[in-house]
Amino acid sequence: MRRIACHLLAVISWLSPSSAHAAVRPRYGGTLHVQIQSPLTSLDPKQADLNPADATARRRILPLVFDTLVTVDPQGRAHPRLAIAWQADLSFHRWQLFLRPGVRFQDGTALSAELVVQSLSGSNSEWSARVEGEAVVIESDKAQPALLAELALLRNSVVRRGAAGEWVGTGPFRVVNWQPGKSLELAANDNCWASRPFLDSVQIDLGRNPRDQMLALQLDKADLIELGADQLSKASDAHTVRASLPVELLALVAGSNSKAEDAPLREALSAVIDRKAMQGALLRGGSEAAASVLPSWISGESFLFPIQVDRQHARQLMMGAKRTSPLILSYDSSDAVSRLIAERIALNAREVGIQVQAVAASGNTNNSDLRLTSILLPSPDPGVTLREVAATTGLSLQLNGSAAEDIYASEKKLLTGASVIPLFHIPIASAVGEHVRNWPDDKLGAWSLADVSLDRSGDPPRP
Repeated sequence: MRRIACHLLAVISWLSPSSAHAAVRPRYGGTLHVQIQSPLTSLDPKQADLNPADATARRRILPLVFDTLVTVDPQGRAHPRLAIAWQADLSFHRWQLFLRPGVRFQDGTALSAELVVQSLSGSNSEWSARVEGEAVVIESDKAQPALLAELALLRNSVVRRGAAGEWVGTGPFRVVNWQPGKSLELAANDNCWASRPFLDSVQIDLGRNPRDQMLALQLDKADLIELGADQLSKASDAHTVRASLPVELLALVAGSNSKAEDAPLREALSAVIDRKAMQGALLRGGSEAAASVLPSWISGESFLFPIQVDRQHARQLMMGAKRTSPLILSYDSSDAVSRLIAERIALNAREVGIQVQAVAASGNTNNSDLRLTSILLPSPDPGVTLREVAATTGLSLQLNGSAAEDIYASEKKLLTGASVIPLFHIPIASAVGEHVRNWPDDKLGAWSLADVSLDRSGDPPRP
């Protein structure tokens, strides 16, 4: 299994710009206009997502404002961010992290070990942070070989409360206007430790449906929009499209009405869902059919979880089922593709006599046996991701090790009883307008805008 390097890293220069592949000489200035579907009701990176639809928007937007101590790449390798070096003892019970000097929060407050410890306080019940000299020390009763991957999670961003109670970070942009569910305006952080971004500002309109987003891009009223998996192939014909690795899991998750005795019925349902057919017809190839929580790029073991339809096995499982009323399957009422998937699942179930009723749900309504849910996979580290998915779905999970066989056993245990039924692994995709320059290819789905610029030379003023 890929493991994040745990030895002491050499200090890396903090004056060099971030690594976007610049195709043209960037220009300073301009406002990047962005549209997304999520209503995004909170900018607190530590707040649990009340609305699962917000998770992807938070992945894209919040790193523009907040930094973590480290970041990880798709191979699971750790890279400096607010920490420039670290070391662990041989047992991985104690870590020491050394902070980047000269960093200031967006309100001018100097970054310190004390403020980092204050920010990390309560982040994880299995470890605690304290100040030792100018370093941050994290200790745990249990070995924490994946601590760097934990620290790279969005909820472990380094933040502080400003004078007006707002959340303040150290990232390339600062919040200047925030209307929850409607809009977010960001301005360049002139004193950012990683150098000032080229853009002057970013204007993000929230709650825009996919059709309106695409129309805005075509009419040059938006420079950047999000794309659904079903839009990828069509959008790439006319626009510059960037897609991450598959970092979202679309799954059926047991709802509040779910009962333990329904496990055989849920397992039977999983066996008759024709994931391949839905992938081609509904998602138009912009996803990977899945029966595993972890995609192959994280674990390399997804092939061990078969996705083939097995009606005979489903009928055998149904012999132990006691339920006579239909399973209620809820889906997001604002998502047309989710409705089609839910209805197709109901049709697949009917072929072996399983009764499934697909119903539209709005907001956080969860009065159902199963709900169709998109779960963001937060880390390239398989153990960290399994723990986060278990917490998101309300399940308990005990990892017994980090070897490949341990990860497989833990994932199989998580899927026992079909409280989670994986369907697809989906990339996070975006389309950018013709004026955008130096757009980076982020394989984990974040919007890295520090080196992005706009070139509107020769164009009339935007209405």
